[in-house]
Amino acid sequence: MMRHVLPRSIAALLLGLVLLAACLPEPRPRVDVRLLGGEITSADLAAHDPTDVEGLVLGEVLLTDDEIMGYDRDEHAILVTSEAWERLQVMRVPVNGVPFAVCLEGEAIYAGCLWTPVSSLSYDGVTLLLPITGEQGRLPIELGYPGSDFFGWDDPRDDAGLIAALSDR
Repeated sequence: MMRHVLPRSIAALLLGLVLLAACLPEPRPRVDVRLLGGEITSADLAAHDPTDVEGLVLGEVLLTDDEIMGYDRDEHAILVTSEAWERLQVMRVPVNGVPFAVCLEGEAIYAGCLWTPVSSLSYDGVTLLLPITGEQGRLPIELGYPGSDFFGWDDPRDDAGLIAALSDR
């Protein structure tokens, strides 16, 4: 009799584990912001649609998925941890910008440049101004510098995959 109890107990345990695993939520898609490697410049990026990301070399991660706490779709602002905010605030950005890409599951969705508000150069692309002068923890992603009049492309920030991945935070 004992011989049949043990296999049934194991089978019941395995069935319970399978059912539990089926109830777990799917992992959310990972979003990060990466600097671009290679020889790409802000002038190179400005000459192309920001979503023309084929061939871009992704470099070091600027913002990890774990540092991105949410996204304000109305104002196109990434909400980040206080540690990430502080790290970005002290980052030195040259007046001609630093190329970056917003990535979903390790694939670039659109590219832009980190830009400094003291730059006298205009830029026809997506920008993330550093240091940030607004509310702590909010990183507004802007179109063009010094304003959207300098942006001549379709807005890439409304990518459906990115919005879906960022809205569940």
